[in-house]
Amino acid sequence: MKWLYLLLFISPAFWAGCIADVGSWEAMPPADAERFRLEVQPILADRCANPGCHGNDVRPFRVYAPLRHRMNPADLYLNTPLSPAELESNFAAACAFMIGMDGPRDSALLLKPLPAAAGGLSHGGGVIFEDDMEPEFQILSSWVKDSIDYVAPQEVVPHEQATP
Repeated sequence: MKWLYLLLFISPAFWAGCIADVGSWEAMPPADAERFRLEVQPILADRCANPGCHGNDVRPFRVYAPLRHRMNPADLYLNTPLSPAELESNFAAACAFMIGMDGPRDSALLLKPLPAAAGGLSHGGGVIFEDDMEPEFQILSSWVKDSIDYVAPQEVVPHEQATP
């Protein structure tokens, strides 16, 4: 099971550049990881880490949070800070939503919590944000936008038409 987790979540995030060394929280990009810890993690903990949603081992996108799901069963429902491994896992899982995107609005991390009327995707947990103007959605959106290595597609000029 651990190999499946590494293959599906940690490995893609590693190759996408979110983390440089799977075994080390410190190896992740400091600004993005720190911003994740301070701004994004609290939103995921509040909005996504409920036991019936992503706060359990059954979901591919698993969110650890104080007073909720924890890596160590002895810490379950304790109000203790997340361990470095729990933070790293949450960060890597969130980064995995940025793989293969053409732009920030392609991220399921941003599309799943919105209703279809606001451009969102179907989400088993229902609507999390009513629209993309909610302050917490804006924080998630800004983090995704600032974190991805997005290069706008450029117009392709055929070699014959290119000027030296």
